Amino acid sequence: MSDQFSIVDRDPTNAKLRNDGSESITLSGTASNLQVDTVDSPSTAETEDAIGVLEITVSKAPGASNIDLSEATIQQTDDTGTFDLVYEDVFTAGAQDGAFGVAALKDEDGSLPVINSVDDRLIIELDMGTNTLGSPANVYGEELSEGASARIQINTQQGASTTERIVVPQSLSGEEAVAL
Repeated sequence: MSDQFSIVDRDPTNAKLRNDGSESITLSGTASNLQVDTVDSPSTAETEDAIGVLEITVSKAPGASNIDLSEATIQQTDDTGTFDLVYEDVFTAGAQDGAFGVAALKDEDGSLPVINSVDDRLIIELDMGTNTLGSPANVYGEELSEGASARIQINTQQGASTTERIVVPQSLSGEEAVAL
């Protein structure tokens, strides 16, 4: 069983951030058995100069064992602090800073929140600063403003961790697209 994988990067010539509901954020990182395919923001925050929601599309590396995201933890560190997050169904108010949601992009056998095939693609949803996704327990911290960066570390039940650094472009408002 392998604990290593390489991140699937986008074509850098096509990486854009749009204020039309398909925002993308640059990412770089180190990884284990959880593969990060993309990091997106489906909408801008209440003000159009910040990102309030991150969607992280994940899959498992070839040869990795099943990954149960309900047993995973996420730690986000940014300019406003460090936030410890757990899966929304195991969240206990006061015990953690917030929760993350998981949605299926591709899950043929309905195993959500378990990634049990290299073909599975699940989306980890992070709701920063506002209740954009409609679940108050999932809200934590503050929105990421223009030029801000954050470190996201996903820790699996096997003890493996994947770390991603995200950087919001210097300008979001008034632009149709910003090259990353």
